[in-house]
Amino acid sequence: MFFTPITFFQQPTNSITPGSSSIFGSTGANPAGIAIDSAGNIYTANYTSDSVSKITAAGVSTVSYKTVGNGPSGIAISSSGDIFTTNKLANTVSKITPAGVVTLLYKTVGTGPIGITIDSIGNIYIANSGGTSISKISPTGALTASFATSVGISPYGITTDSSRNIYVTNADSNTVSKITPLRALTASWGTTGTFPQGIAIDSLGNIYTANNTSNDISKISPTGASTASWVSTGAGTGPYWIVIDSSDNLYVSLNTTNSVMKITPSGDSSFFGNTGLSPNGITIDTSGNIYTANFNSNSVSKITQP
Repeated sequence: MFFTPITFFQQPTNSITPGSSSIFGSTGANPAGIAIDSAGNIYTANYTSDSVSKITAAGVSTVSYKTVGNGPSGIAISSSGDIFTTNKLANTVSKITPAGVVTLLYKTVGTGPIGITIDSIGNIYIANSGGTSISKISPTGALTASFATSVGISPYGITTDSSRNIYVTNADSNTVSKITPLRALTASWGTTGTFPQGIAIDSLGNIYTANNTSNDISKISPTGASTASWVSTGAGTGPYWIVIDSSDNLYVSLNTTNSVMKITPSGDSSFFGNTGLSPNGITIDTSGNIYTANFNSNSVSKITQP
């Protein structure tokens, strides 16, 4: 689900200084997901051109890997440098090796795969937005197409914690589900806000969701206590994906106001920087710089720390 921008988010008055933003590189058509490798290279999953773009750490657009599958949406990079995309329109997952070899890895992982994450031992988990299931691909390539089912309607964002538990936002049922590594569906926390998409976990195990249509961020404690509207995005609308830094600050892409919001661990929120049109995916490098995939301007924005 993608949205057209309508206005710019004006900086509120608060104590947080925004970063400096710039267009950092061009991509294929309609970049949705974004990821960064250990060398600082940036990759985008380009939804309409069925490709993955590579932008160097210096901001040079260098490579376009074609035909990864129809509608690449989510993207993740393994510790060995392999790139994986979820192809929403083809119900597949593709793999690009560090040498640039493109392989259509798995057919029929589930319907409408979007979210993708890799745990600490290399298992890949995929949120299938067209149904109620999570798929798993093991480090050896074994596919469990329905690793977990009935997690909620339209699984969208997905992440794992240090114990390899899996958490997923269910966009159409406004819930977060927790699944253990042994496939047990142990919890479903409700009232996250409406249409939760992005999800992140801080160093204390708190879970955060970006609620796209209620324009707020929810916080769920490790015990499952939910604060449904922990932070309102105020003048910024369309919260989409979340990334978190080493100090537990959250950065949220605001899809309809072409900007990024920063939220401190104490809940102090602020405008952090402007982006290109309709930022979808968001990621962070080792220096804390933020990058967004701008769906409607075919570009990547970089926002440096002040």
